[in-house]
Amino acid sequence: MTAVAKPRTRRATLTPDTVEAADAQAKQDSLLGRVHQLQEAAVDLRGDTRALSAEVVGEGDAAAEIDRVRLRLHTPRGELVVAPNRLAHTQLAEKVGIPREYYDRMLGAAPALLAENVNRWLREPDTRLLRLMKPLAPADGQRLERMGAQLTLRGVLGAAYRPVDHAPILNTLAPLAAERGLLVHEYNLDDERLFVRWVQRESRDVAEVARAYRQAHPGVGDHDVSLHEFVRFGVSITNSEVGWSSFRVEAMVEFMRCVNLYVETKQRVRHVGGRAPVEEGIFAADTRRLDDAALVLKIRDHFLAILTEDQMRAAAARIAQAEGVAIPLPPEVPLFEFVDGFAGHHGLTEAETAVLKEEVLAERAVLAQRGAPKSDLTPFELAQGLTATARRMAGQNYTRKTELEALGWDVLGDTVSELLRAGGVGRN
Repeated sequence: MTAVAKPRTRRATLTPDTVEAADAQAKQDSLLGRVHQLQEAAVDLRGDTRALSAEVVGEGDAAAEIDRVRLRLHTPRGELVVAPNRLAHTQLAEKVGIPREYYDRMLGAAPALLAENVNRWLREPDTRLLRLMKPLAPADGQRLERMGAQLTLRGVLGAAYRPVDHAPILNTLAPLAAERGLLVHEYNLDDERLFVRWVQRESRDVAEVARAYRQAHPGVGDHDVSLHEFVRFGVSITNSEVGWSSFRVEAMVEFMRCVNLYVETKQRVRHVGGRAPVEEGIFAADTRRLDDAALVLKIRDHFLAILTEDQMRAAAARIAQAEGVAIPLPPEVPLFEFVDGFAGHHGLTEAETAVLKEEVLAERAVLAQRGAPKSDLTPFELAQGLTATARRMAGQNYTRKTELEALGWDVLGDTVSELLRAGGVGRN
């Protein structure tokens, strides 16, 4: 018997591009899986708040302060006990008119007093949309069992609130992003919001893209950048199913050498959930469904509009301009004093300010090594410091990360006089 040689199979060669694409696909699969799981677990009820009552969870049964009060909903089909999460407690406090600080104090130290206060004001006639959720993980089920509840209360909203859920948005945008070669760069999903960022596969030279914009728009910008920064353009979306923020579609830029991200607030598209109460009462269910479908299509159109070549050229021109503008600090105002004043003006914490100083210095050092002439601080260096601070906070507070990224983008477009005033120069 003659042995037959098996044909050799070639192993797929892994390149940085294929690794990144595989990683992006894994992120997208994870995201879609979590969002669809959330969609299947969601339960919505609209009803009179007089059918709600707050009650204290049994003594010693609650493991955390937010678990010390539950709500009982009286329905025609029987009673339903729900466990509010932290956001629902915040919205309930707002609905009954109890200052949040005092609400939290009662929740932690006097839950019976809180239940009494909440029940008093729930007697006022009002209709609310209650966004509920079945347990998604074993820990969720354990919490519900401990509190004697069937569902988690994740939102207490006005009856006319028009939620835009994550699933239909992603079901529309994910295929569009794939068709245009966009990769999922990162996402964050929590009880309050969903953030998703897509970026292009290929990077582009800011100098070349900005030059094309100026050729098409004579008289816009007067600085021809000499340093070549490579960036990837993309799109960022933010959504909340529980009324914690409006829906937003925003352009985004990623710098390749430092992976800093900028969120372009000047190209923001917002949607605030809600229908007028009269509309909610007049429109039939099929009309409302078509209205919601039309809204998702508008979101699609805004998503595509951000990906136009002119939008990307405009962003590059803004970056190029900021690289060549000086912020002339008076001799009596050291750099760190200016950065301190700027950080205080924009509400940065002490820890954030310390990181900002480090990153501004680091950026100036990098540009000096690349041959940039030593000069005054530039808006670009300050913006890079802000977005680097945001990057270092990624694992701590994603919402704060996006705020700092947006502030970095704003700084790129601020005038020198606005930046000087923000830093305390000439401020009376």
